[in-house]
Amino acid sequence: MTYDLADALLDLAQARPDGGVYHAANEGQCSWHQLAVDVLRAAGVDAEVGEQTAADLGLPAPRPAWSVLDTDKLAAARGKRLPHYTDALARHLPLDEQQQQAEPAPSGAGLRGKNY
Repeated sequence: MTYDLADALLDLAQARPDGGVYHAANEGQCSWHQLAVDVLRAAGVDAEVGEQTAADLGLPAPRPAWSVLDTDKLAAARGKRLPHYTDALARHLPLDEQQQQAEPAPSGAGLRGKNY
């Protein structure tokens, strides 16, 4: 969630840790499938989400079967971890709903006014 990223960036700016690469992602691990399931569930959308592997897509570049960012360096620099991704979803969806009410989507738009 961008709010969580902004907090992390402010913490880094204040802490001024050593340079390098800092991976930032909300806590928790899930597959793309599980993320889709969690997003739809949190949004109150009753839909079945099919499963497939990256290999099933036939993409030109190979994809790892499992890749999770290691956010330990960021957590150590900040003294805390980012909130869990399901918490971020729960906080994001009401904000998204407020935005949709403020700026109605054109007719024919997809899920929650978004074109995915």
